[in-house]
Amino acid sequence: MAQELLKIADGYLGVNQYDARHRALVADYNRVSPLPVGYPLKVEDDWCAAFVTVVGDKLGIAGLIPRECGVQRQILLCQDMGIWIGRELPQPGDLIFWDWNQNAWSDHVGFVESVSADGYVTTIEGNSNRRVEKNIFHYLATSISGYARPRYLAESADGNAVRLVVPASVVDAVMRGEYGNGSERVRRLRDAGYDPDAVQEEVNKRVTLSKSNDKQTPIHTSTVTEIAREVIAGKWDNGGQRLKLLMAAGHDPAEVQREVNRLMLEAEPIRASVTEIAREVVAGKWGMGADRVERLKSAGHDAVAVQKEVNRLMGVESASADRALEVVSLPVGKKYQGLHYQSRSISGDLVGFIHEEAKLYDIEPMFLITMLDYEGLWGSSRVAKTDNNWAGITWSETYKGHPDVVKFKGSARPSNEGGNYIHYQSVKDFLRDWIYLLRPNHTYKVSGKKTLTEFVKGLFRVGGAKFDYAAIGYPDYLNGMVARYKGIMSVNADIVGRAA
Repeated sequence: MAQELLKIADGYLGVNQYDARHRALVADYNRVSPLPVGYPLKVEDDWCAAFVTVVGDKLGIAGLIPRECGVQRQILLCQDMGIWIGRELPQPGDLIFWDWNQNAWSDHVGFVESVSADGYVTTIEGNSNRRVEKNIFHYLATSISGYARPRYLAESADGNAVRLVVPASVVDAVMRGEYGNGSERVRRLRDAGYDPDAVQEEVNKRVTLSKSNDKQTPIHTSTVTEIAREVIAGKWDNGGQRLKLLMAAGHDPAEVQREVNRLMLEAEPIRASVTEIAREVVAGKWGMGADRVERLKSAGHDAVAVQKEVNRLMGVESASADRALEVVSLPVGKKYQGLHYQSRSISGDLVGFIHEEAKLYDIEPMFLITMLDYEGLWGSSRVAKTDNNWAGITWSETYKGHPDVVKFKGSARPSNEGGNYIHYQSVKDFLRDWIYLLRPNHTYKVSGKKTLTEFVKGLFRVGGAKFDYAAIGYPDYLNGMVARYKGIMSVNADIVGRAA
């Protein structure tokens, strides 16, 4: 069923906000009532959660994927349904959620289409750059808040279907009368993708419990926390079998899963602390060798655990992706072909120019081309369009740069940063100046680097640079570069090839 869902999602690729297909998607979302939180979606609204909802509706499984237009509310519903899995390794068909601002409030969602052996996920997302498109991320990228796994195949060990847990929010809505009564309720529940009989059964349970006035004997004596700890320990199996066992023992699977989530979140600061210290180790703040081990132990850290996390952060790139790649020239003439990625492209003329400039300093051109998309979306950013400044280089009276490139004071940087960008007369002037900054025996150590890991490392102090190239630090910058590099290479496989 997950593959059927992904096939439907794939059919929306290329939909742009405000075009006819996008307007049809909005209409499809608004067609099913009652609307989540009573809000009718508008064409100008963000629509990633609505995209996920409509794809589920098209397959008739709205009971498995929460219907929502708000991302954070969709996460809460996933937790309510017991399908939230946190930052575990995902699988195709999972929902993937992002928290771009790292403020504990998620703001984007999509589908996991595939997962590579080295942990990179290919996604299908609505409202990604205002369109439906695919992207690639490492599954543990810091911007990802977690995953949810709809129960597409909820079966017991003997192959019999297990009735799926009805979200408590749906039961509440039915009891408030939001789905109407009688045949109307049945129709509206089915339209929303729910099993009317299963919903009614949950409503009946609520009514019975309410009438009992808490006088009936509890079905079980173990606390929810005790059961949740047993679930974490693996004593209640997984997936549909876990549901069956919990319900047979008189437990509420959704309530148990909420407690599992809470317990797991309590443990999260420990894992986060190790990651934080590992990032400091990568940045060189804890010394080297035996001195590092001693300092970590003195500060109360597990040196072995920290080193394992350092190894994970440093080893995000597979051996196959770590080989140098370059653009292959056309069979006739000396021209280079252009490249494309998502909705962006870079011309063959600029690709060739980058190659020629990169040769002057023994820098791998494909790494530069990847950086230019990662930093400035190949000229699509505002400053790139306004100032021909694809990397957002800051203007300074004392900045010299390439002696043959004329530079001007450009547009203002964001108010919280202050200052201005450099304005270049042409994109080629920018490229010549920018690549010159990366020359040998200067600020960065990227000349002669033949793997992407070595190249990115040379942009930071951990790799010998005088200054860190980006504030986000080496591990996160490497993760982003690897994902972008793989994405660019995969969609341009007919143009690029391995260096001899």
